[in-house]
Amino acid sequence: MRGPLTTRIQHPLALTHPSLVPRSGAVLEPGAWRAGVDLAYSSVYTVDAAANLRVNLDAELARAEWRAAVGLGSGFEAGLAVPIQHAGDGFLDPFLEEFHDFLGLPNSGREFGPVNEFQGAVGLAGTPLYELAQDQLAVADSTLELSWNPRPPAPSRWNVAWRLGLDLPVGDQDKGYGNGALEWAVGVAASRDAGRMTHFAGASFVDVVGADGFQGTPARELDFVEGYWGLEYRWSNASSLLGTLFARSPMVEGVDSDSIEHPVVDLGIGWARDLGGGARFVISFHEDLLAKSGPDFTLRAGIHFGH
Repeated sequence: MRGPLTTRIQHPLALTHPSLVPRSGAVLEPGAWRAGVDLAYSSVYTVDAAANLRVNLDAELARAEWRAAVGLGSGFEAGLAVPIQHAGDGFLDPFLEEFHDFLGLPNSGREFGPVNEFQGAVGLAGTPLYELAQDQLAVADSTLELSWNPRPPAPSRWNVAWRLGLDLPVGDQDKGYGNGALEWAVGVAASRDAGRMTHFAGASFVDVVGADGFQGTPARELDFVEGYWGLEYRWSNASSLLGTLFARSPMVEGVDSDSIEHPVVDLGIGWARDLGGGARFVISFHEDLLAKSGPDFTLRAGIHFGH
């Protein structure tokens, strides 16, 4: 089993809250471990003006997330994810306009805006709600996770793990890399083998405290739910094709704008290859199917180790 794709919604507002990324329902055996790094590069274009609202998020995000997990015994597994993040003006705008035109996908107004120019602010009635710093490389909020599956894995049934996550507010809220509060998430992950294929499914609920900028305004960051379905096809003894559909409920309410009050649906297609010695390389491409409040384009690559 090489899946699923460990994806999440790569939008600046979404990245300030925890996300229980897709995983299998099997947990690590006592003393077993896995570790790795996932790199993601995304283009975000969320620009809107409605009544007193101003949404100006036009950036390219680079994020490296170090992950590690260890089996504790009695069906428990503990994991930690620590990301480093950077936002800048980037270079993808001309390519993405042509790419979307070729596929008949919407550009969400990107074609009318300035080319490769950074914008990083959301405001309501002159009050800043959120600001994203430009060209700042820094640690973002991290996630501690505990998973539990009391049953040993079996190929003939769904393997189900229950999950608890805690957001560690180590990111700088002033840079837009955190929300300054402890937040928690609960969820479930399941997987089942079917010959050369494995099915993955999961869902989670995240309790949101909300960043300081939203306090005392009509706008409110929402508690949210996420869900995913994934599929792995083992192409050979060393490689697999992977696909994941990942959805998240709206981020914000009270601003009367589809740009950030809209659900996000992300489609990811990827490939995984065993490298030997317990190492594995994964690469995937992701596109927001709704093109309103999610990233327009994300390229992910990772290398994982396990023992």
